[in-house]
Amino acid sequence: MSRLASAADFEAGNLYTDYRRYPFFAERADKILELFPTANAILVVGCAYGFLVDELILRGKTAWGIDASLYAQGKATEVLSFASASRILVADGTSRTGLAGVRTAAGLTGSTRFHLIVTEDVLSVCNSEDEAQAMLTEVRRIGTTFFHILTCTNPSNPNDLDARLPGLLWRSQAQWRTIIGATDVCMNAEGN
Repeated sequence: MSRLASAADFEAGNLYTDYRRYPFFAERADKILELFPTANAILVVGCAYGFLVDELILRGKTAWGIDASLYAQGKATEVLSFASASRILVADGTSRTGLAGVRTAAGLTGSTRFHLIVTEDVLSVCNSEDEAQAMLTEVRRIGTTFFHILTCTNPSNPNDLDARLPGLLWRSQAQWRTIIGATDVCMNAEGN
């Protein structure tokens, strides 16, 4: 599935060597609460170590996270409280069966869906636009509202990230809006 799914990917080069709880995770959580104040059951797809999930939980939301990486889930147990780390699951966002398991773990039964699905940069690390579309199709089946977060080191130049990790699906905010059809795409500059 994702190109960033192994320990080697998370530890490779300059992308994750200093990965930590950046201030923008709290800012993202606040923005989500501002835009979607009634959303309670929230799934963060591509949550890595779960910092955004933790921030949402700290704000009283019922949040869950998935990542394709077993390594990321393991790191979540090191950097988050048990209560938050236990909500970080390994799952393939393109797999209907895998996502059904996530719904079950979250206690969603019958036709109950997550109120909000947040993709945190995960579309950019899909292997192709077809895979990104497959993920969009599947995660939308289990959620009522969709919000994509795009991280960019230089908001005026989204291709900045391509220099750090070439060959991925880095797209501008406008391009992602076209691809996903979403009304809101949040672009954040990376914090220190």
